[in-house]
Amino acid sequence: MPNGPIFWYSASAVTSGLIFALAKPAGGQEYGLGKSATSFTDATWRLFFQTPTSLPGTTAKLRLLGLADNATDGTIVFEPKWASVAIGEGGSGASILSEGATSLAFPTASQNKYVETKLALDADTVVAGEVITMDLVIDAAATTLTTSALFLPMIIWE
Repeated sequence: MPNGPIFWYSASAVTSGLIFALAKPAGGQEYGLGKSATSFTDATWRLFFQTPTSLPGTTAKLRLLGLADNATDGTIVFEPKWASVAIGEGGSGASILSEGATSLAFPTASQNKYVETKLALDADTVVAGEVITMDLVIDAAATTLTTSALFLPMIIWE
């Protein structure tokens, strides 16, 4: 696909107990990354994306889709931190750079409906054929959604 999306091929919960793999009914079963309904400290998902060998000439963006079955009104605030890592380099030692905060808003009428946000990835340079290593941090102090939620991160070009 010339403009994506590319999905993470590996995800791990750096902060255990607060975030977890989650399945939600969305006309079937939607699997993705989840966040706890309870109050918590900042929580981090570590994600890895393989970039294609040829990139479009447009801007790479992190696209987050979200689903929450009991959302009454609230947001999840994310702070993506990432780096593009060349084949032959070690991803664990990469210096990741922050994009700043972005919000995934769940309005009152959004129960079991997709919501979306997009954020330009320009803290580092996306390089064809490299691996994007990303820590997707949920900012607990700024997050107001009080129900569990599923989110689906992907990279697109627009």
